[in-house]
Amino acid sequence: SDPIEAGPAVHLYTKEFYDLVRQKLNPGGVLVTQSGPAGLMNHTECFGAIHKTLAASFRTVVPYSVSIPSFGSDWGFNVATDRGDITSKSLREKPPDATDAAISGRIRGPLRHYDGGTHLCMF
Repeated sequence: SDPIEAGPAVHLYTKEFYDLVRQKLNPGGVLVTQSGPAGLMNHTECFGAIHKTLAASFRTVVPYSVSIPSFGSDWGFNVATDRGDITSKSLREKPPDATDAAISGRIRGPLRHYDGGTHLCMF
């Protein structure tokens, strides 16, 4: 769903919705939501507003972006949680080997678009 004010999914980007999600998450749960364009010239369209709205509901909100060539811009996401061990610094400074080990411990087979090096560039 797109975070467009006049779109059908606009209610998925409100404080009321995020408060409900927070109540429904298991202890230690994490919400990740797309947050719109995050490029230098278009990050103000909705990325910042979504980040601030999430921050009104969750203890920790960490933004990140990925390059999506077909979109013509970096695309933004936000990680929201009440966990104290997830911070912008912890995600940004996680060694690539640690991410690779976590992936191999949980997923069988190789991933094509995500690994420790990719993680490092996202945050």
